[in-house]
Amino acid sequence: MAVTPHLRDGPDPNNMSRVQEDTSVSQTTARGADYRERLGAGPATVGDATAGFGVSKPAIAKHVKVLEETGVVTRAVEGRTHVLSLELDVLREVAEWMDRQRAVWGRFMDVVDEYLKEEGAK
Repeated sequence: MAVTPHLRDGPDPNNMSRVQEDTSVSQTTARGADYRERLGAGPATVGDATAGFGVSKPAIAKHVKVLEETGVVTRAVEGRTHVLSLELDVLREVAEWMDRQRAVWGRFMDVVDEYLKEEGAK
């Protein structure tokens, strides 16, 4: 599977507002099971996936739009019903990218730690 450019290159620093929007809505919906967890069980209508969170429809729509733009969620329109599906392959790509970044930064921090120990010993 080819990695999409936004995952291969990492987060776009010019688009960090999307991350902040995602974070703010995630914090708002933290009271119950996150609707993304509900989608993990299978496709669901927008109403079923987001019911009971006490978040405004515009806030949910904005958040779902961000997830659709990143490919994490897809939407199928069946008449007036909008069905959301979680794209597990995309999430796997994200998890793999994060694992690679964790390894790179872990090695970098090991080098910094060794340097600081050497400098402290002088």
